[in-house]
Amino acid sequence: DKGISVVSKVTAGIAAFGAAAIAAGKQMFDLVGETGKWADGLITTSIQTGISTTALQEWGYAAQFIDTEVETITGSMAKMIRQLTAAKEGTGASAEAFAALGVNITGANGQLLGSQEIFFAAIDALGKIGNETERDALAMQLFGKSAQELNPLIVAGSDELKRLGQEAQSMGIIMGEESVGKLGAFDDKMNVF
Repeated sequence: DKGISVVSKVTAGIAAFGAAAIAAGKQMFDLVGETGKWADGLITTSIQTGISTTALQEWGYAAQFIDTEVETITGSMAKMIRQLTAAKEGTGASAEAFAALGVNITGANGQLLGSQEIFFAAIDALGKIGNETERDALAMQLFGKSAQELNPLIVAGSDELKRLGQEAQSMGIIMGEESVGKLGAFDDKMNVF
């Protein structure tokens, strides 16, 4: 009787261990699946905006401290980019705003500078304007309706965004481009099933 009791306890223990191992395996699979979805979304945003997945992750980290969402930054950049051709030709409200801010949008060769370079130069120039109404009016000419949501970034400045991005890199919480790509590919394969 005692032998049967020990065997049934051992069997129950093995079954419990097996169930726990299966549950842990499922949790790990779910975690990898969620990470794959995150990576796939990051890749999509990178393709849509032309901003690297590394920069997007850095901005995501910084957003916690600056209180400006990554979507607000990328959306504002997109609005600004749509106006750059007219601004380069010296026409439109954005051309006036860039001129008022003293932000050059072209290099010595006459070609447009990179969109991130122009965006951060505009953010920093806006940060130097003491009159909030004037600052908001110029920001709206460049970035549209989301301009006021950029105010925390404007106050902090691009150097703070970059510093926080470096902090994230130092902490090892930024996933490399290759790893993001592999996780995104994993998500794509999982969507086939």
